[in-house]
Amino acid sequence: MGSTKFELKAGFTIRCHTQGGVDVTNENLTDELALAVLREKPFQRKNFTKLPENIDELLKQTEVKEPASKKVPEEKQDASEKPESKDKTEKPGKNK
Repeated sequence: MGSTKFELKAGFTIRCHTQGGVDVTNENLTDELALAVLREKPFQRKNFTKLPENIDELLKQTEVKEPASKKVPEEKQDASEKPESKDKTEKPGKNK
């Protein structure tokens, strides 16, 4: 089980869609996964037998971290440069 501050009721499974639809059990439970489950499905809190004392604070911190990635536009720029490098004059059948 590892060292986690969370624990589910024995034999309990929760599907977490925000993490690729993974079925979360005590066997694969991590702090990150537990927080993802509780953000997606706050009503599942009742199915945890162990939660850290500062759970509300942790959930707020996690929510703030999510919208951080801005590297995707750079990748889109690279992809848009590739079509420009193709020369349209190489298609002789189209100029009739």
